[in-house]
Amino acid sequence: AANIKEANRLAQETEARREATRARSQEQRARQEEAYRQVFTEAVLHNLDFAPRYQALARKIAEKVAKQATEVASGRVGRTEKLTLEQKVELAARAYIRHRYTGYEDRMSPVELVGLDEEARREIRADAQGEVDEFLWERRQGKMG
Repeated sequence: AANIKEANRLAQETEARREATRARSQEQRARQEEAYRQVFTEAVLHNLDFAPRYQALARKIAEKVAKQATEVASGRVGRTEKLTLEQKVELAARAYIRHRYTGYEDRMSPVELVGLDEEARREIRADAQGEVDEFLWERRQGKMG
């Protein structure tokens, strides 16, 4: 009985130590993720390179892009190890702008796509990329858009 009691006590101690280690590891991972999100945000800001009058918009876009692209286990571009940070930032920022600041979402809705062939869909994607280019150019130049 004494041996069983001692074994149970040791098991509880071991579990408590493991739980404390897990908690420290989670805190460390959270700090690392926040640091990565901040680096990603700053890289997006640098990539956007908006004129001073659009800095508030650039900050808003950068923060939203970073939050979305760096979500753990999301499979999003910000999590891949196959691309450089600059490549991830470029792709994530352009995708965010395409979906939020162009007519892409409306044109790619299921209702709009009924009866469209792949060529027409490619054209919609190409048009949206042109709209992203224009959006970026206007804000980098400081023109009203």
